[in-house]
Amino acid sequence: MNSARRSAGTALALCLAVVGCDTLGPSDPLGRFDWAELEQTSAEASQFTQIGLDVLLIGDINTPTSCFRLSPDYQASGTTATLRIRALATNRTGCSAQPTTYRYNATLRNLEGMTDLRVVHDVEGEQPREYNHSLDPNP
Repeated sequence: MNSARRSAGTALALCLAVVGCDTLGPSDPLGRFDWAELEQTSAEASQFTQIGLDVLLIGDINTPTSCFRLSPDYQASGTTATLRIRALATNRTGCSAQPTTYRYNATLRNLEGMTDLRVVHDVEGEQPREYNHSLDPNP
C-alpha cells in the first residue's frame, strides 16, 4: 500500500512538473492527457489538484484485460466540468487476459465559474464509475 501511495505521489509530482510549463497553451479546456499501462493492478481512483483555474488530475482505471486504450472527452454544463475517460477495447494481438490498470494524467485549463468536477471512468462493456470533486470557484 505504501508503494501505491508513493507511486501516486510521484506520478502527481511528475504531472505537476510537466503541466507547469503547459499552462499557457491553447484555450481548449482539455490540455494534456497521457496514459500508460501499469505493471501491477491497483485500486481504481481519481485525484486532483487545483492550481488557480487549472486542474491537474491523476487516476487509475481498471479494465478486464490489457486490450484497451484510453480516450478522454471534456464537457461543461452550468457549473459542472465533466471529464469522461473511455476505455475502449482494441483488437491488438498479444494482450494479457488478466485484469489491467491504466494510469492517466490530465490537465484541465481555465475552469472559471466551475464548482464541480465529475470524472467518469467508462470501460466498454461495464457500468461507468463516477468520482465527484468540489472545485474552488474563486482560487
